[in-house]
Amino acid sequence: MNPFRNRKPILEVSSFYGRHSELRAIYQQLLLQPPQCCAVIGLPRSGKTSLLYALHHTQQHEPPAALRITPLALPPVFVYVNAGPYVDLGEFHLQGALYFWRDIAYALAQSLPGEYAAPSLAGPVAGDSEALDQIYALRQYIASTIRDCPDVTVVFLIDNAEGLARLPRSTSSLLRTLIQDSAIGDRMAYVATSHVPLYQLYDPATLQEPSSFWSLFAETIYLGLLEPDEAHALIMQRAAATPQHLFNARDAAMLLQLAGRHSDLLTLACALLHDWRTREPDAHPFEWTVFEDQLYEAAVPLCQAIWQSLRDTVPGVYTVLGHIAEQQPFETEQQRATLPLLERLGMIEQRDDRYYIFSQIMHRFVRQQLADMLPLSEPEPVPIVPSAAPLAPEPLPFVIPADNLPEHTPLPPAFTHLESAVYSFLSSNAGVVCDRESIKRAVWKDTPPSDSALQKLIERIREKIEPDPKHPRRLIAVRGQGYILRTDISS
Repeated sequence: MNPFRNRKPILEVSSFYGRHSELRAIYQQLLLQPPQCCAVIGLPRSGKTSLLYALHHTQQHEPPAALRITPLALPPVFVYVNAGPYVDLGEFHLQGALYFWRDIAYALAQSLPGEYAAPSLAGPVAGDSEALDQIYALRQYIASTIRDCPDVTVVFLIDNAEGLARLPRSTSSLLRTLIQDSAIGDRMAYVATSHVPLYQLYDPATLQEPSSFWSLFAETIYLGLLEPDEAHALIMQRAAATPQHLFNARDAAMLLQLAGRHSDLLTLACALLHDWRTREPDAHPFEWTVFEDQLYEAAVPLCQAIWQSLRDTVPGVYTVLGHIAEQQPFETEQQRATLPLLERLGMIEQRDDRYYIFSQIMHRFVRQQLADMLPLSEPEPVPIVPSAAPLAPEPLPFVIPADNLPEHTPLPPAFTHLESAVYSFLSSNAGVVCDRESIKRAVWKDTPPSDSALQKLIERIREKIEPDPKHPRRLIAVRGQGYILRTDISS
């Protein structure tokens, strides 16, 4: 059985790994008097839900010894609620707000020690007025229940806080009133996760004033890359659980190079390599290039989620990542100012005083996306000088009536200007390997594109000349050199 195959959030604390510094930082906020709220910000699939479940587990157990933290003065009760299902609702959706308050009230009743009756409110309500009455009743139930438990600290774990931000503003305002309650406020705190800093969850154009609830979160903890020893432990400890320890030191180094220390991407890479090693344990030498291509294809959905999340989190991020991917100097101070946030999120890391995208797979994805987004610069058109008098059209030597055209007469490909220029150059050198630089010089002169942009253009040409573009036979990539247009293969 592949121990890396399950990539869902880790619900069992025995399977949880790493994140000691982040857990320690959360506990340090909860140790203050009164306990402080903190936000956990991370890219998609960075382990936010797993982190909350690891916290939730500690209410029945002492904090893990590896955290080296002092237990809270009052035993913590962690109440987990997922606000993600509400992300598609609107600010006037009181029914959605009611469901959220029901969720949090039920979760509180189930989490507290002893027997606590969950609120009996259930079923649909007739209108907004009745929904609002039930919301206030649930708020009162939560306050009175916490008041009746003076020997615990209640910490609400709100996962995917983006959903909470989509509910009516009264929802977050009521959550704030719980902490402002003098009878329970010094025994309460919130820990919320999000893919963006909480202050970005509301549109500034429609926000009259800062959210009174989000201003409670004075501490922000970023869930970036795993620590190096944690990433290595993920690779080797899970692999050691198999009958045969399939990964060696070389494998671990290549996995970290390809997937980096992003927890989910690294797990995906380990799962794929585990399948390869199990299927062909004696294969040698190992085709890492083929493995990288398969890993890239499997990782595209994850990379796309990260890419879209960054668009909402970091202004001008695509330009900054483009400079990092191509190792070009930054143009403005504003671009440099985004680097610390990208590093905290784990999108980039610093080595030898230079910034790099966190993994080879993500670096490849970024370059591919930039090639798609930024149009290739077109060569300047050659001016056409009109003649003094219009030229008479030359008579066609022979015209085949349309009815007499051969049934399978191939039509010329509908190339764009750049595609035509590249294809013409390859045709004039048919049967010869053309290196990438010679193609760039011939077509773009002094403004050559990146290799990934040229590759994208080649792929578009293949779509127009190859019967099966994914398995090209005419326009072939020669590894480490360039491309060749073969003349011995018919179209």
